[in-house]
Amino acid sequence: RYCCASNPYDLKMSQFPKIQHGECQPQIFLLYKCEDIMKEKKKTQPESSTSRSLRAAYVVAAIFILVVADHITKWIAIVTLKESNEVYIFLGNLFRLQYAENTGAFLSLGAGLPDGIRSLIMTGLNGVILAGLIIYLFAARRIPLFPAVALTLIAGGGIGNLIDRIFRDGRVVDFMNMGITTGGFSLRTGVFNIADIAI
Repeated sequence: RYCCASNPYDLKMSQFPKIQHGECQPQIFLLYKCEDIMKEKKKTQPESSTSRSLRAAYVVAAIFILVVADHITKWIAIVTLKESNEVYIFLGNLFRLQYAENTGAFLSLGAGLPDGIRSLIMTGLNGVILAGLIIYLFAARRIPLFPAVALTLIAGGGIGNLIDRIFRDGRVVDFMNMGITTGGFSLRTGVFNIADIAI
């Protein structure tokens, strides 16, 4: 399909290498592909308030679902794993379900810090970063799909763990572990949760 432009000087000639300067004269209709026009409009046209509102609704819904799933699985882990103190092994010890509480970040990073500093970083700083991330997701004029999805997952996972830190005295409930253990060789992840997977 083709479109017509009555004023060829409105076009950026660099986008159409087959058209040379001087070939286009005023009042002459220039044919060019509609796809090129639509691509250029999408690049320059600002996102409407309706699109931003729709994006915000998707972000809120995704974060809500992720936080609910994270805390339901954590509650199940507390009820079934913490009380029994058992480790459930699957797929030849490739996957384990075991209860753990983490006062640090992923893989217990920062767990050895003094309580005050650890609380300031893990709760205070994380809260500020998450607030800024959510504001960006809501207020940015345009965010490509994949970065928007990635940032939403990070925000949802961060909020899930932040809720743990606030209401569980700085501790995060973890219950999954993956890796290979054979003979004297062992290579395993730290114990993690649904929120960590999202992040």
